[in-house]
Order: sequence, then structure tokens, then C-alpha cells
Amino acid sequence: VNGCTDDDQIEVELNINPEASFTVGDDVADISCDGYTATLVNTSVNANAYQWYFADGSTSTDEEPQHQFVFDGSNQVILVAYNNMCTDTAVQNIAHTSLDVILSNTPKVFSPNGDGNNDCFELATDFDACSNVTIFNRWGNKVFESSPSQPCWNGKKDNNGEELPTGTYYI
Repeated sequence: VNGCTDDDQIEVELNINPEASFTVGDDVADISCDGYTATLVNTSVNANAYQWYFADGSTSTDEEPQHQFVFDGSNQVILVAYNNMCTDTAVQNIAHTSLDVILSNTPKVFSPNGDGNNDCFELATDFDACSNVTIFNRWGNKVFESSPSQPCWNGKKDNNGEELPTGTYYI
């Protein structure tokens, strides 16, 4: 108006949209009949806050939470990644962990020689109440079957019979 001009500068900050994503870590722990605990590895980008929702109704705001998953049932996990005003959501149904992973800490050998070290074979987990371990010799003959009172195999036939020879046995 009337030949007058004015100018100004304004700084505009753009907010990059976050991308929510995650995987399940290999650090399976606290394995029992109730399930197992695993760490969720957050692979989200452009986010600065997180909200996790689990099928059992619990939540977490940790960047990489640990959570107990059940063997049977729903293991759905929802991650909402935030970046100021923007959000993104990732949803996964966590597959049941295989027995190979769960039993990976089970010893492959033992030495039932009465020295107090590694004298008994048992699963390296707390499965006594919900599992049955049967040991067979290389000819397929059953040499031991676990029970709540005998979860551990001592290398003898039925844990109280003859001492069995050194060899390969199958679980």
C-alpha cells in the first residue's frame, strides 16, 4: 500500500515421519512351563519415544523391552513410534520359539562318575512340571523316562538298575 514494502523471515522445521519396526532378539531366557522371556529389538527410525502394547494387556515405554511370551496363545505385539506430533505403528504376531532355541543350553554330554560335577542329565530349563523326557539307546530301547520325582537321568537303566555303557543316547 502506498509503495511501502516489508519482508520477514520465518524458520520452518519439518518433522520426518517415524517408521516403526522391531524384531525379537535371540536372548531367550527364563524358560518355564509358563513361557519364555525375550528382548524386543527396536529397529524403528526417526522416532524419539515408544509405546509397546502386549497381548496380555501389559505395556512398556522402554526402547527395547523384555517381555514374557506364552507357548500357546496370542503373542501379538504392537509398537507405536512417536516423533513429536507424528506416529507410526508396527504389529507382529510373535511366532512360538522352537524347542531347538529353548533347549540350546541343555548339555550335549554328561559324566555320571560320582564326582559331583555334571553327574546327571536333565533339560536346562524348568520344564519338570510340563514335560516328559525319554532316553533311548542307539537300538531304540528305552533306558530312562523322567517323572516329577526323577527329572534327571543318572546314566543307569531306569536310574536304579545297571550302569549303562558310554555311548550315544537319544532324547
